[in-house]
Amino acid sequence: MIPLNKPNRKSVNGEYGDYVDFISSNFHGMNSYIFSSAGDGLHSIYKSLYKERGTLRVGVSPLACFQAIYPIVLNGHIPIFIDIDSDTFNMDINDLVKLPAIDVLEVIHFGGNPNEMDIICKWAQSKHVLLVEDCAQALGAFYKDKMVGNFGDYSVFSLMKNLYSISGGLLLSKNNMRSVYSSLPQHVILYKTMKRFLEARCSYKEYNVYNILYYILLLLKERGRKSIHGNCFQLTDKIVEEVTGCINQINHYNALRVKNAEYMINLIDDSKYMVQQVIKDGKTNRNRLLFKSMEVPAISVIKYLRKKGIAANNLTQNYLNGYQSNIKEDSILSGYCGSSDISCYERTFPFIFSIPNSPFLVKDEMKYITESLNNL
Repeated sequence: MIPLNKPNRKSVNGEYGDYVDFISSNFHGMNSYIFSSAGDGLHSIYKSLYKERGTLRVGVSPLACFQAIYPIVLNGHIPIFIDIDSDTFNMDINDLVKLPAIDVLEVIHFGGNPNEMDIICKWAQSKHVLLVEDCAQALGAFYKDKMVGNFGDYSVFSLMKNLYSISGGLLLSKNNMRSVYSSLPQHVILYKTMKRFLEARCSYKEYNVYNILYYILLLLKERGRKSIHGNCFQLTDKIVEEVTGCINQINHYNALRVKNAEYMINLIDDSKYMVQQVIKDGKTNRNRLLFKSMEVPAISVIKYLRKKGIAANNLTQNYLNGYQSNIKEDSILSGYCGSSDISCYERTFPFIFSIPNSPFLVKDEMKYITESLNNL
């Protein structure tokens, strides 16, 4: 199967970039912290805010992987859902400005697509609202020539999704955060290492033995999945060195990924599928190549593509089934949806899906993906 985020076969061989220089050059006045994931960074932020200020009302888009929203609830806060724009799939600015009072706004740059941050920042400043930027998919994306992650009081990035490392998340904060967490367990490191190794070698060709091993690994992981929790982990020094060593490759990775995305977009039938739109002053990194199907429900598209050996999904991080339910059907979040008008989300969500996109896809794979999609 072609993985959603196909990594490079080659590892970093000692040619490390300057992590400190990258942070200081691109993010001004921010303190940086490395966690095992962007989700861990969000947990740390909301845990810290709860200790300082108690329960807060947090505005957030419902169109996101639940792992971006659970940290709000699991750390004692209340999510207030903001409807989405049907073209950009980000939060609807018009819906945002009509919101009742909130204390925090989590801005998700969905798919690596930047939001209209000048309007958002001006609104947040006038309302004394803290900004949390979820840039999990958006390292190296820009709004008006400014890298996203610079606009908020806090921001988080996934180094796994953007740098194809075995693990890693980056948290930036305008305040010092002194929380100490235990190191990532060795069995988790082993799983992530094996997963990246196999993903780099997987193919849509059924006879590829790596596909079989990859499926078995994912099956073992899902069977052993525990209930949702808010534990956070720090990386070992060795992994931190490898992760931060890749960071100066982000512009190169993004350029290749955008090029691959444009190649596939041009091949896909736009009468059947609408690609996620980018705002005028935004520069996307196309970390997720997202589409809205015009007729066929996303769950059917995903099932069809997966049978063809293509790891399509919608929002979930579950690598086996690729489909996350409507937020109103989730056992944790459904109880918070009653007061929110998210009608555009409800109309759009059933038709949103993403296809594999990576700097390391080859043309044969991209042609196979687009031909399969057009033939549905």
